[in-house]
Amino acid sequence: MKTLLLVTDAWHPQVNGVVVALDHVKTILEKRGFNVILVHPGLFFTIPLPLYPEIRFGIFPRKILRTILDTEHIDFVHIATEGPIGLTARSLFKRRGIKFTTSYHTHFQLYTHVRFKQCLGLVFGLLCWFHKSAEMTMVATPSLKSVLEAHNFRNLVLWSLGVDSTLFVQSGRASLPSMPKPVFTYFSRLAPEKTRRNSFV
Repeated sequence: MKTLLLVTDAWHPQVNGVVVALDHVKTILEKRGFNVILVHPGLFFTIPLPLYPEIRFGIFPRKILRTILDTEHIDFVHIATEGPIGLTARSLFKRRGIKFTTSYHTHFQLYTHVRFKQCLGLVFGLLCWFHKSAEMTMVATPSLKSVLEAHNFRNLVLWSLGVDSTLFVQSGRASLPSMPKPVFTYFSRLAPEKTRRNSFV
């Protein structure tokens, strides 16, 4: 049985797209016979993210990560997020010469710019630095891949996210109530960084 070490700063009880995606990945891999060792904030002392208290960051994760590496046979390593746990894992893996992959889920540069008025270019540069040591960085769409490549990200591969067909079933055209046209829909959380125009594109 192959073992994947999956490192993430986003996990339950958080409710967001990253948690949903990683939860499904873990479930699917386990069904296919993989052993998934998950390192997540619930294993550590946590602190709330400033201005976003429902997200809590795990701190001081190095000891647990070292113990896992010293006691488990790990075949693959993936760092899913760029938070404190992801940063610590990146540092430890590089020091030990362990190859790893990453994934790009969240535009942290927009989050910090909207909420803290920090420079987009500075945060984007830090994100690029974080991912450049990965064997490959997984992204969800061709358009995101193009944007990141234009900002000097390298070794990007498409990792398309799917739709759970057991929950969402196409059943023909939806019947909408009569409303003045045009009608718009918005699929996302209502948060400042979600509704802001992607000014780094």
